[in-house]
Amino acid sequence: MKIKKIFFVLTFLVGSVLSLKSQNTVGTIFNSLDAQDGYTLFAYTGDTITYLIDNCGQVVNQWNSEYGAGNSVYLLDDGGLIRCGKTPVTFFNAGGRGGLLEIFDWQGNLNWQFFYSDTLQSLHHDVALLPNGNILAIAFELKTKQESIDAGRDTSLLAENALWPEKIIEIKPIGFDSAEIVWEWHMWDHLIQDYDNTKPNFGVVEEHPELFNLNYAPKNKADWAHANAIDYNADLDQIILSLNFFNEFIIIDHSTSTLEAASSSGGLMGKGGDILYRYGNPESYNHGDSLDRINYSNHNVQWIADSLVDGGKIMIYNNGNGRPAGNYSSIDIIDPLTDAFGNYILEADTTFGPDFPEWSYVAPNPTDFYSPNISGAQRLPNGNTLICQGRDARLFEIDTNEDIVWEYWSPVTNGGILSQGDIPIGNRNVFRALRYEPSYLAFSGKDLTPGLPIELNPDLTDCLTTGVKDFKEFDSFNLSPNPVNDVLRIEINQLDVDFVRIYDISGQLVYESSFVAQIDISNLKSGLYFVSIGQNTRKIIKR
Repeated sequence: MKIKKIFFVLTFLVGSVLSLKSQNTVGTIFNSLDAQDGYTLFAYTGDTITYLIDNCGQVVNQWNSEYGAGNSVYLLDDGGLIRCGKTPVTFFNAGGRGGLLEIFDWQGNLNWQFFYSDTLQSLHHDVALLPNGNILAIAFELKTKQESIDAGRDTSLLAENALWPEKIIEIKPIGFDSAEIVWEWHMWDHLIQDYDNTKPNFGVVEEHPELFNLNYAPKNKADWAHANAIDYNADLDQIILSLNFFNEFIIIDHSTSTLEAASSSGGLMGKGGDILYRYGNPESYNHGDSLDRINYSNHNVQWIADSLVDGGKIMIYNNGNGRPAGNYSSIDIIDPLTDAFGNYILEADTTFGPDFPEWSYVAPNPTDFYSPNISGAQRLPNGNTLICQGRDARLFEIDTNEDIVWEYWSPVTNGGILSQGDIPIGNRNVFRALRYEPSYLAFSGKDLTPGLPIELNPDLTDCLTTGVKDFKEFDSFNLSPNPVNDVLRIEINQLDVDFVRIYDISGQLVYESSFVAQIDISNLKSGLYFVSIGQNTRKIIKR
């Protein structure tokens, strides 16, 4: 017979609902009823384990690979996991390197594995899932020093004697370890340069914002543009790509054939694979200088889903490296200007607008929120925003008032798992985090019973959403027996009571009725709950 132990502290609700802040150093630091209910997916960069946790940091599922993360991970509708993996060092040894895609089922079985890494090309950073089951992936491709010079590259801008322009491939998984590349787009097919009039692509750079300036070289590295995020808009059939070293993101047409994608014509927009829209740094196409920049490194560019607040707009994590006012990060939302036909509008100065993001989140003390690399953000169904401050492995959620309503510090480090109470230092990079609602299709029919948190010696006590401001003991209030098996008895003499509610540790209501002296809780799983009686809340632990 399973025994359910209940421990309680009577509390009295005064004023509005407020959650307790924890003294924890890792794991869940703060969990409020205002946080979006659901499960958060993330991986420590380079680690072989991907975690799915609830709002108290308890592990609901995890997937183990033979390869480190490299870098993004996503849940699939069937409960599986697709992850970018990191193969041993190849020719393309750069930040975000990968070379591998893997798909696991919910139980952790490897269903598909695809290696794409050699001396000519290599996957890196991120993928985007298409409605037809195909996968859009980012890859470096090698251009030798001579190929670069022949295209019009300034010879003084070849410090590493090669260039690695970006390409996008659409992958159709086949069997267990094969794939067909059914569509391609190459950055190298869309160049402009004003350095050598004897070479191809020669022209006036500022007159061609739809092309890449071959001699824009902010880093003078082989890793030229450093794409780090990709997203797909099915309604528009367009792709958005974050170019970190260019401090901008671009949009291209996906409705083209591969042949059209290599040209400047064709597709729904009639422009082939040319840039339809770019934002963040007009200096990259000779419009202005560094003072005209808006993006200061960028990650996790994405279209916000139409069903969410600010649907259809674009969200980015603006890392903030080199801002004139100092290094600090922001979450920015941009609403591109379009005409009646969906064409992106050039402003009078022939740059793409708007002049500034429509909305930005910055910490009250800006430098308190800063990650120089990786990182991301996600608009949630309740209107809140989940943020991954990647370098510090800090995940937090802000509400529409920009107040923090949930906070989590990953305990996973390159030296092992931290214990509760340890100071979170060292390399703990988390590339990105995603929150999935409990109603998400992937969870249908799945066992979501939470296990232990990731951290060693966990303490869940202060994670729990008690919904109280002040505490007061009431001798006339009693819950029994303790431990309890099936029926919880409530003894109360001095308080007016009109209802009884029970919440689980994520704040979800699991029981509600008008006041009764006995409650059958045999259907509840062992765990930690809150009993709210009238305007009074009792924190309980049921084991």
